[in-house]
Amino acid sequence: MRTPGWTKQETPWGLNVELKALSLFRAPTLLSYGGKSPPFYKPIIEKLAKALPESKVETYPDDGHTPHMSNPVEFVRKVTGFARSIIV
Repeated sequence: MRTPGWTKQETPWGLNVELKALSLFRAPTLLSYGGKSPPFYKPIIEKLAKALPESKVETYPDDGHTPHMSNPVEFVRKVTGFARSIIV
């Protein structure tokens, strides 16, 4: 299914984030994407990770853009590990 309003060559809506403002957010942040997600997901996550100084990126190489549904056991393991890592 195609999202209306963009093609592979165009910049999708997700890249239009105020990254400078986002960089002021100083809390641990977990970002994730699947290796089989549409091609624009990875650059979005990379830009967000660069802007968020306390971020960590988790990739699910064999999953699409909903790893919490396609790989729930691994997703919960990674989210739980992240949560444990930030608890003081």
